[in-house]
Amino acid sequence: MNRLAWLFPGQGSQYPGMGKELCEQFSSAREVFEEADDVLGYALGKLCFDGTAEQLRQTAVTQPAILTASIAALRVYREEVGTEPAFAAGHSLGEYSALVSAGVLSFADALRVVERRGALMQQTAAAGVGAMCAVIHSTPEAIEQVCMEISSPDCCVVISNYNAPDQTVISGHRAAVEQAAERLRELGARTAALPVSAPFHSPLMAAAAEELLEVLQACTVHDPNWPVLANVHGKPYGSKEEIVPLLAKQMTAPVRWDLTMAYLADQSVAAAIEFGPRTVLTNLMKANCAHIVCMPLERGDQLSPLREALGQAGVSMTNAASHTAASRQEAASAPASCDNSLASANGGTSLVIRCLAAAVTTRNRNWDEQQYRIGVLDPYRRLEELQNRLDETGDPPALEQMKEALCLLALIMFTKQVPVSEQQERLTEILSAAGEHAESLRVVYREAIERKAGGEAIDTVIDQGQSLEI
Repeated sequence: MNRLAWLFPGQGSQYPGMGKELCEQFSSAREVFEEADDVLGYALGKLCFDGTAEQLRQTAVTQPAILTASIAALRVYREEVGTEPAFAAGHSLGEYSALVSAGVLSFADALRVVERRGALMQQTAAAGVGAMCAVIHSTPEAIEQVCMEISSPDCCVVISNYNAPDQTVISGHRAAVEQAAERLRELGARTAALPVSAPFHSPLMAAAAEELLEVLQACTVHDPNWPVLANVHGKPYGSKEEIVPLLAKQMTAPVRWDLTMAYLADQSVAAAIEFGPRTVLTNLMKANCAHIVCMPLERGDQLSPLREALGQAGVSMTNAASHTAASRQEAASAPASCDNSLASANGGTSLVIRCLAAAVTTRNRNWDEQQYRIGVLDPYRRLEELQNRLDETGDPPALEQMKEALCLLALIMFTKQVPVSEQQERLTEILSAAGEHAESLRVVYREAIERKAGGEAIDTVIDQGQSLEI
């Protein structure tokens, strides 16, 4: 089956005005920038929207700015489209955005980490001994050979980015980088010095990597909602315990974007979305895996062609938000009197399917990644497991199973911050399939919401024509 990947750009993709158009169109994007302002203690949004190119080149600003712009685009996508990925990956700094997308790091923690990461890189740059250079029209093997020939224990140059078969970046001591570039030009390559003085992804970043490790160790790390590919080896993290040490190692190791793209191709990925400023990764996808359709998303007018491209690419719906949505919605819209594939004699099977349909078709208004994982993804999977068991046996659910389904739905609705009026409408639709159990199940849902609200008083019960204050 064809699959989807989410991609997130790194440093170098920033530009003045990034994110502004999206924030003018979508409140969810504005909320991301407002959260970043609160966490960082300064108006990051103003710098992104109205700052100069020079201001955005300051690494301690650049890194949280790109992270924020990427997550803003992601949240708009999740609100407007919603199809989740089989894999996520980010280029260098973008790996942090990918980890946020998968619920591994909170957005707030990631902001603090990348701000410190940028500051550490800026400190290394201030020493003035490092340089980076892009190389094209040469093979990685030839570049590796030149780097080995030129490097010495106290003056080294290494490959820092394996971006594509014909695009590589070298990094290290300025003298060694310049000498390697000259040698490569003699061999027929083209080179271009990058406008940075920090030797990213080279041994010169070792001291910064040690300090970053301490910052990372203070973060709460969660299991990913989907595999995230590590820059160091281009494959998914084996466990969450690997994440912190590999993020620190990323500072001194090359970015293996070539292996990352090859892995996605091997895993039958048919389409990818680049969230954030510019189209650097979209272009690199063409250079690495031209058969994978890659679409950028940083503006609202890109949503419609993105939806169309996903459909044309035949992306399988493999996520909890959508992979059963079509069949569940079709089942939920069928009359309660239809045959036993949709409803049992007491309407129970139809009720569980309707709960699943309500879970996937309600808009999410809660952008806390950890809360979403615990309060939406986990209970949705439990709902699916319940329905799968019923499908296997062919038996109608017992009353206790119907109660379980409604309790899980209540948790999902509460976590997604679904308005009371919409909950009301959904519950009325669902209970139309519950027959004689409708009123007792209405009470079950109400009590589940009360428990989730912390036992606070609820003035009115959920009922047709009434409101519920949560």
